[in-house]
Amino acid sequence: MTEAVKGRTFAEAYDLFHRFAQMITRASDDAGEDLGALSAFAGVRRFPIGVKCATLPCHTLCSAIGSGHEVSTE
Repeated sequence: MTEAVKGRTFAEAYDLFHRFAQMITRASDDAGEDLGALSAFAGVRRFPIGVKCATLPCHTLCSAIGSGHEVSTE
């Protein structure tokens, strides 16, 4: 995740997180086509606990840059 957001604006990082989260929670074959190396996580959607682990860095990043809402993986 760090490499994926390096050099991006906050808005771009939020967009990347939302596209990543959609890829690992929805059963769509083309959801991760523009996520680069993050598309390797597409198979995580089959493992619910893996989804939580995979999105934790994203939630942490959103909280750290001040998204204005409480972060929860529940």
